[in-house]
Amino acid sequence: MLATRCITPFRTEVQSKLDTFTAVQETLDKWLKVMSQWMSLVLVFTGGEIAKQMPQTSKVFKNTDAQWRKIMERVAEVKLVIPCCQNELLTSSLPRMQ
Repeated sequence: MLATRCITPFRTEVQSKLDTFTAVQETLDKWLKVMSQWMSLVLVFTGGEIAKQMPQTSKVFKNTDAQWRKIMERVAEVKLVIPCCQNELLTSSLPRMQ
């Protein structure tokens, strides 16, 4: 749309929407990576034996797990993708969780 000449009156609004969608896409990419990693690790660290053998790593996972669950509770309340992806808790937490 930005390449068409008819866009001139709407360029600012279209660019703003494009920036929003780009940020949402980046957040969703990080979110999916964290979710995939979390799904793999939750079974490992909630089973018991490995958690006992790796107490430090288990502690880190437990903190991440608690944070993940808190984020997912907030997401369930909002239910809209753009506001969820613009949530400061989500955007600041995902890189650390990854």
